[in-house]
Amino acid sequence: MKLSPSIVSDAAAFACVGIVTVAWASTAASTIAPLAFVRSALIAIVALALLFRVAKCPFKLGVIALSSIIMTIVAIVSIVVSGFFYPSPSEFVLPSMIWVGLSVSIGASFYLTESGDPILSGRAAWMYIYFALLILIFTISQGGLVIAGVPRFVFDLTTSEGVAINYSQGISKFYGLAAVFSATLLSRSTQRSTIRFTCIALLMLFLFLSFIGGGRGDFGFAFVVSLLALRFIYAAMFLGVVFAIGSFYSNMVGDFISSNFVLFDRYLALSYSLGMRDTLLLDSFRLLKDEPYCLIFGCGFGFFQNYFNYAEDLYPHNVLIETIISFGLCTTGALAFLAAKGIKRVQRLHGSSPHFFFMAIFVFSLSLKSGTIATSFLLFGCLIFLACHGALRIVERKNSVDKIAKVQKIV
Repeated sequence: MKLSPSIVSDAAAFACVGIVTVAWASTAASTIAPLAFVRSALIAIVALALLFRVAKCPFKLGVIALSSIIMTIVAIVSIVVSGFFYPSPSEFVLPSMIWVGLSVSIGASFYLTESGDPILSGRAAWMYIYFALLILIFTISQGGLVIAGVPRFVFDLTTSEGVAINYSQGISKFYGLAAVFSATLLSRSTQRSTIRFTCIALLMLFLFLSFIGGGRGDFGFAFVVSLLALRFIYAAMFLGVVFAIGSFYSNMVGDFISSNFVLFDRYLALSYSLGMRDTLLLDSFRLLKDEPYCLIFGCGFGFFQNYFNYAEDLYPHNVLIETIISFGLCTTGALAFLAAKGIKRVQRLHGSSPHFFFMAIFVFSLSLKSGTIATSFLLFGCLIFLACHGALRIVERKNSVDKIAKVQKIV
């Protein structure tokens, strides 16, 4: 029995997304080990799919190998530079290598998609939705979600300081991405009305789960990106249903919801701060102002924490700023430039790929709020993939110009 290349491609695309997002779904310490096993299985799927697809497309191996080498060099230089300023960068060696390995693997998996196929197909989006539903069932079975009365997540986790967690940005992100995929599937659905109503129901379900997860910004981004993904008629219908349900709940059980939903408490608490995000962001700008070398060339992994003598988990909470501090404007700008150039080539080879691009918008938005380089595998995988196409587009244009010049000489 032969494996269909399209099925392998879709399974790999789903697994790339699942590798990153499954870690967001924990509600209790007892769920961490099973979800880690699932993540290992997804990594195995990506690895096997890469081997299968590289064998089918060996001519693409050169670009993948080159991107791996460049990313490894960037990481090693970053570690060396960080060690030059603060001679104890060893704790960042393993995370940086994992970051390189997973980011390049995800980027390579997207890059190996055959021309004419979307980067992340509707089938791959459905795979993620089924996966999210299975995780939901698992969470309920473990007592992580109470569905009696008003549904609510029950968290049995603590922070590194031993403080009990009563909301989860990860939960809001995990189901928020499922909502985004539901919206893109609904918007592009040309099938019977049963599929459309199913997509609407899934969209409402996943947004609700993202909402009760308690991550304010994460739910907000999921809601906004879902609206962007919907076409006007579906967006209008969706907003109408949301307002109708919201009015019903506010009139019937408003007080009860306010006392049970963490998100309401967090929104309504006017004194609730941004945590340390505002302080960390201001510190980041101060560092770049005081250390112009970091602004231009970068000062390596973990420099921000060492510079201000912060704990390892007190990173800038903004991947763009952290990337500039770590790698400098030169490297960051080059990656952004190539990624932007690559968008047009990707659209020419793979069509609009709405599931991929709306997922990328959602992940990028999250990274500006609370992301860190060390765990932004999906974001950097997307950037590496686009940058590869950007570099190839520049090469193709140069070759085209050279050919025209040769023809003109002959004429």
